[in-house]
This record gives sequence, structure tokens and C-alpha cells, in this order.
Amino acid sequence: MTALFHRGMYGETLRRLRTPALFMLVLATVFDAFPLVMRVSRLSNVAYLSGTVHFDAVHFSLYTIPFIVVPILMLVTFRYQHRRAPSDLYFSFPLSKAALTVSQLCAVLTWTAIIVLGSSLVIACLCLLPVNHTVCGLRVGEVLLSVGGSLTASLFMAAVFNLAVSLCGTTVNTLFAASLILFAPRLVCYALNSLVLECCPMLPPQSTTVALDALMGNLLYGGYGSLTVWLSTLVKIVLLLALSVWAATRRPTEIAGQAAVHPALHIAFRTAVGMLLSLPAVGQIVTFEAFSFGMTSEALSFGMTSSLNLMTVTFYYLNALVGYYVYELITTRKAMGLVKATLWLPLLILVNVLMIGGCLLTEQVICHTTCDPASVSRVELRAVTYRTEVSTMDGEYGYEAFEETWFDGLTVMDEYGIKSPFFYRSRQYAQSQAPHTPLTGKESRELVCKALSRTLEYHDSVASVYDVYRLAYLTEEAKADGSAYVYSIDVVIHDGWIARSRRIGVTAKELTVLLGELKEAGTLPDHFINAVR
Repeated sequence: MTALFHRGMYGETLRRLRTPALFMLVLATVFDAFPLVMRVSRLSNVAYLSGTVHFDAVHFSLYTIPFIVVPILMLVTFRYQHRRAPSDLYFSFPLSKAALTVSQLCAVLTWTAIIVLGSSLVIACLCLLPVNHTVCGLRVGEVLLSVGGSLTASLFMAAVFNLAVSLCGTTVNTLFAASLILFAPRLVCYALNSLVLECCPMLPPQSTTVALDALMGNLLYGGYGSLTVWLSTLVKIVLLLALSVWAATRRPTEIAGQAAVHPALHIAFRTAVGMLLSLPAVGQIVTFEAFSFGMTSEALSFGMTSSLNLMTVTFYYLNALVGYYVYELITTRKAMGLVKATLWLPLLILVNVLMIGGCLLTEQVICHTTCDPASVSRVELRAVTYRTEVSTMDGEYGYEAFEETWFDGLTVMDEYGIKSPFFYRSRQYAQSQAPHTPLTGKESRELVCKALSRTLEYHDSVASVYDVYRLAYLTEEAKADGSAYVYSIDVVIHDGWIARSRRIGVTAKELTVLLGELKEAGTLPDHFINAVR
């Protein structure tokens, strides 16, 4: 079995990195130590003189080391792979490509650990120095968490750059590739998720963002206190390291100085740049189509349309094309590359069509999927929002634009048995977290399914130009009996093996029915007890 580590190459790389690494150690330490010393000496902040110091608040370099120090050390270490002569020299050594890559990567990680631990030790000692006979305290757990998070984030960044180095033949391409690996998946996923949420107001944001945060989150963006983020980061580190070592073993030495190890990779990177720059145009088109598709003729006659600004969309796509061709010029430095890039332009168009079509298809599925009470096993009430803005409808002239009627919410709530402990007081709206106890009663299941169908119906009618929850009850009869006062509730509907998270509008009477079942089951929390008579 071929060895994956070579002690001699590891030591030689440590020696090569000694000067830049020690310089960055001093810089990271002074960067945080100098302001800390100045604040303490001038007695300008009592928090540094007594009590407990938050370590991450005084050691800012822990967050910058993964973004600055690690990329610099990686580029210095592997710069020989970007020039033909040094590349041939290193790969002529009697050791495998995997051992060469792993040994040099370990040297980078060793110096990174020295920088993180060394600067942290100095900052911790400065925090514990007695000032005016007073010694500040440090939370040991917080220090360990901050240092461990910075080290793990640095390992993640090193794995990303190791993969980028294995795929590219120049420094510029390596930087582009690393940036795309780091940010492109996260940016695209969050952008498309935001578009779907904007087009589907009946979809609670947390229903998708929680899963997305778990999938896309990593310690580079913080979240040191989240176990999910730690697990997500560690899994990605293992996958990136394995992939980067595999790619390094198959990287030909003659690729030094070229854009990528394979033309297909260069095409993929170039298309990704154009795709990211075209996301604003995709957003404009998706929101316009989602708001316009399925509008009733009545709503259209009232002028309830959204306009597509063709100039704005054209500008965004021109910007994407400029970025598409500029990337080609920077990475290849050949005018003929523009011709090849033009030939692959249909691929960028196809990617845009897929993003737009995917968002609109998702919107149509979500906004037209109802539930049958017979197949619903249970419903979980997650959150309740009380709207204090009431819209009215003029039968002759159609919808009026947000005629706001402010009223005392307590009076209305008392009328329907929902009293002040139910909500936090707020002038604009109030929200309270509901218990996650399932509602299994037939009346509750039928009520939720009916409210969902009603919400979807009004969404189709007004195409989200207005708040569907404030337009759900506009008849004179509804306003007379108080049902115009709408509550927005977040529910999880368990339909067979599918659990759907939805945000639907209900009246005060309907909400009382749902809370009444919880009260009968004895599962209503204390701050909900007075919500039902």
C-alpha cells in the first residue's frame, strides 16, 4: 500500500512556510492585542476591567484566519503546481502524488494551528492580567469552542483550496474555483429558496430555511454553538479532502499554466460565473410570472398586476454576459477563447431556463396542493400571528389599497374568548409560539384543510399582490361578526407519510376551536390558558 504521508516533504514544507506563517502569527496577535491593551490602559470599557470577557469579542482574528491566512498559506505551498518547471521537479520526487499533497497539506494545517493557538494564548493572557487589582474572567468552554471552531473552519477552507489546486493550473483559476466551491452552491440555493418563499406566502420561511441551513451551513459563517453546523462542516471536510486527494492523484503535471485539468471543468466554471450574475434577472422573471399566472379577470380589471421591467432584466443579463466573457479573458488570456465561450452560451441559457422553470413548477405545486381531511392523520399548530391591519372591499370599484383600521386588539380578542396573555403586545402585529401538540380531532382537521383551500383560492385570485391573509375575509357579513379579523397560523399537516408546513388564515372563531381541543387534552401551555373560555 502506498504511503499517504512523507515526513521529509512535511518538514521541507514547514520550513518553506516559516517566514509567512510567523509574520501572520505576529500580525494576528498584534491586531487583537493592541486594541485590547489600549482599552484596558485607558479604562475606557468597564467590561474589560471586571466581570467575564467574551473571548470571541476580543479575539477577532479567529474569524479572519480561515478566510485570509489559510488561502495565503495554501497558495504559497502549492504555487509550484502553476509553473511547469517547478511542477516537473516536485513530481519527479520518489513519492506518490497523494503523499505529496497530504504531506504539504498537513504542513499548512500545522502552521495554521500554531497561529490560532499562539494568538489565542496571548489574548487569553492579556485578558487575565490584573488591572486596578481586578482580574477579568474567561469562560473556558467559550474559549475552547471559539478556538475549536476556528481550527475546524480553517480545515474546511484548506480542503476547499486543496480541491481547487487539484482542478486548476493557474493561481487566478484556483482563486476563482475556490470561490465558486465556497459560495456558489450556498448563494444559488438561498436565492432560489427566497424566490419560492416570495411566490408562496402560504409556505412558512422556517419550513425550508432550517433544512437549508443544515445542508449549506458551515463554520466559516459562524454558528459555533450549533451541533448541526458542526456535523455539516465535518461531513463536508471529509468529502472535500477525499475528493481533493483523488483529484490530485489524477492531475497531470503538464496542466501547469492552463485553466483547468479538463476543458469540461473550465466550461463549468465559466457557466457558473454567468449563472450567478444572472440570478437577479431570474428573480425578476420568476416573481412576475408567479404573480401574473392564474390571475382572475376580475383581479386584472382592478389593475392588480405586477410589471416586468424589461430594461432591468436586460441590464442584468448583459451584466451576466460581460462577466461570462471577462472570466474567459482573465483565465485564458486568449482572444480565441471568446469564440469558444460563445459556442457554449446555450448552456448558460439552458441553466437559466431550468432555474426559472424549477421555481415556477415548485410554486404551482405548493399553491395548488390541498389536503383531504380523511387522509390527514393529525395537525400540529406551530405559531400564531395576529394581524391588526384590516382591508376592505368596495363592491363597485373592487379592491381598495390597504385601508388600515387600527383598533384595540384586546377588545376583539375578549369578544371571542382570546385574552391578553395570548399574545405579546404590539401595535402592528403580535406573534406567539404555539405548542407542538398534535390536533387529531375531526373538526380541527376539517377546519385546517378548509382554511388551507380558502387561502390557496385567494392566493390565485390576487396573485400575492396583496396579503392573502388580510384579503381572506372581506364580505360585510364577515366584518359584522368579527371574522374579518384574521389570524395567520403556521401548521404542519401530516397527510399520510408526507408532512406539509403551511401558513394559513383563520378567523378568531376558528382559532378558538383549535385551541379548545388543546385545552381539553390538557396540553395548552400556561400563557395560552386564558385564550379559551
